[in-house]
Formats: sequence, C-alpha cells, structure tokens
Amino acid sequence: MIRLNFCIDNRKLGNFICLCDTGSSISCAKDTLPGIKPDDVKISNRNPVGANGSRLVTKGDISGHIEVGNNIYPGRFTLIDDLCYDVILGNDL
Repeated sequence: MIRLNFCIDNRKLGNFICLCDTGSSISCAKDTLPGIKPDDVKISNRNPVGANGSRLVTKGDISGHIEVGNNIYPGRFTLIDDLCYDVILGNDL
C-alpha cells in the first residue's frame, strides 16, 4: 500500500491509500471518494469480480490520474460500491 495524490481534470481530490494489485486487470476507486462530481462519472461497461469470485457493484467509470513524484499516470478507474481501499491500481496503469 502507498499514499498517492488522486486527481480528476486537474482537480486534486486528495492523498489516498492505494493498493497496487498486479492481479487486478482494472483500476478501481471507492465510489464515496470526496470530490467526485456527478458529471465526472461515465457509464461503465466493466463487470468486475472480487477475489472470491463474487460480482462487484459498480457506479460507473471516471477518468483520472495519479501522481507519483513528478510523474503523472492517467487511467480509467471504475467506481466500486464499498471498496476496501480508496484506490486499487490494477495492471492497466
């Protein structure tokens, strides 16, 4: 786990706890992260499943980026209901 800045449209939402999960094919964010506006959320065509094989409830996708030092990494993050971490960085970043 690491703490990283998470941004949408150059708006810094905050410094959040992120799990780097190389077993996850997608990156996800907790649907209750502060600062996410309804206009940020797009309909998702993803159907993620948890580590135990159960289907996860999605609230849509957002386009955002994380900041690691002076580097910016853009990505699509699927908003997940009741996610156990603020952000999960999958192998799509």
